[in-house]
Amino acid sequence: MKILTNIKFVQTAGIAQALFSFLDFVEEGKRGDIQVVGINIVNKKKESYRKRSKKRTAIISIGLKVPPISKTIQGILRLQDIENRYSKVIEGFQRAIREEKPDLILINGTYYLPWCLLLAAQR
Repeated sequence: MKILTNIKFVQTAGIAQALFSFLDFVEEGKRGDIQVVGINIVNKKKESYRKRSKKRTAIISIGLKVPPISKTIQGILRLQDIENRYSKVIEGFQRAIREEKPDLILINGTYYLPWCLLLAAQR
């Protein structure tokens, strides 16, 4: 089974720590039938797409210009407007979904990036 999820390399919250524990478990091979692909959205001026793989886990880093949420929500009247502002992020997730063809998409976290993955998965 291939699982695709969003990932951030900031271990300040319990959700991130739980995900990293799960990735360690998968990489140890205790369940050989599971593969995990983590999508890391990185705020960069130039767009980029890079994949690093281990035995059972992989990280795809997608470099995009990510609008800061604090500025994005100022003056917004509709949720669709926020979706439009994050269209590049959603498209980045969509590309990874198309290329990886996961069996399951795990929405991980509580902020706007997991929401963008949700929208990409629904599309």
